[in-house]
Amino acid sequence: MSCNDCQDQIFELIEREAIDPDGVRAILEKCPECQELFDEMKAALKLTASLPGEEPPAAIDASIVRAAAARKPRQGATDRRWLQAPPWAMAAVALLVVGVGVWVVPRTEEAEPAEPPPAELVQAELRPASVEEDTGAGASLRASGPASGTVALAEAEVPPVDRAKVERRAPTARAKRQAKASAEQASHDRASGEQAFGEQPSTDRAAADEASGLVAAEAPAAPLRRLSAECAARIARIEQRGLDNADAEVEPEEALAIGRCYQAAGDERAARKWLRRAAAHPETESRARRALRKLADR
Repeated sequence: MSCNDCQDQIFELIEREAIDPDGVRAILEKCPECQELFDEMKAALKLTASLPGEEPPAAIDASIVRAAAARKPRQGATDRRWLQAPPWAMAAVALLVVGVGVWVVPRTEEAEPAEPPPAELVQAELRPASVEEDTGAGASLRASGPASGTVALAEAEVPPVDRAKVERRAPTARAKRQAKASAEQASHDRASGEQAFGEQPSTDRAAADEASGLVAAEAPAAPLRRLSAECAARIARIEQRGLDNADAEVEPEEALAIGRCYQAAGDERAARKWLRRAAAHPETESRARRALRKLADR
């Protein structure tokens, strides 16, 4: 407690009970200024208590009452009170104005968004059209016949051909077709020779076999004749598209299949080229390297 707090509570300590009497007494013991103020206040209160109390005369009270009764009220106080509108009237008028305004102003209702049609109805509406289209397509395919359907599918599967690449690959494809035609002609000649010389002596038959063997030996090597129909079709399609160069984009699985086809045909050079392209991709690397090792072991 400070001296200021102690001085504020000195009167309460003398006349009544202080808020912190112990703290006030502790300050009084330490601070001589506070103790002096305490002694002066205590002496003044004691002197005041010793003075006689005097009551005011009754005439003073009577004169005060007469002066209050003779005082005139100010004019216009009542009129001014009624000139001011009561608050409930103003509130009623304001409420009426707001209600009329809300009623008069046109109210526009927002149009609710149209609900989307259920998915089942949309599918039901679209299904007949798709069925009719499928039926019409099937009828047109049946009317065109097997040959026209095959041609249409072939045209749909063959992508646009680069003319420069096709012209560059034309000599190789032409040579392979000639080799294949020569091989077929040789086998046909051999079969016809066997039928023609079936009733000749064994020496004549041996001579015919030797002649047909010479024809077959003179025919150029045709690796494509040893391929399956699927491999031959795949190689022919690749050559037609002109994808033999290294810059062309070929799927890894397709490159691996082409390399295996060339490997089965005995064309090791082309097989290595396509297998190396397949080994450059992670998904076909292991299989392509196994095929390359098989080629190296030969």
